[in-house]
Amino acid sequence: MKDLFIRIKQFLRIKIFRRKEELVKPKPFPKPVPKPSKVSVTGITLDKTAVSISHPEDFLLKATIQPANATNKEIDWTSSSIMIATVTHHADNPCIGSVTGIAPGTAIIKAKTMDGGFEATCKVTVQ
Repeated sequence: MKDLFIRIKQFLRIKIFRRKEELVKPKPFPKPVPKPSKVSVTGITLDKTAVSISHPEDFLLKATIQPANATNKEIDWTSSSIMIATVTHHADNPCIGSVTGIAPGTAIIKAKTMDGGFEATCKVTVQ
């Protein structure tokens, strides 16, 4: 009986020692994931530079950002006179501005890149 008790005690010590060893083992560090390199905007152009529309007609302005693989393609669309023409970014594509003629007159629609502050304009004449 004493032998059995000693064997059980030794068995438990070995189990406990191995368990402690497992807990203390250093875990390998995960390999660092390389960050994708940032591609800065170098310019912007619009598909139209001047448009004449009737009131309350609307149209789409498409902006093209250079280079095509730029990381941040967000654009701030503004109108020089919201009483004449308004502009909002298209819900599906921030590179498209939806322009609406409000009243007769002329307004300048500006597309400005959030990265770099590059600008392109379109003169809108509402009749």
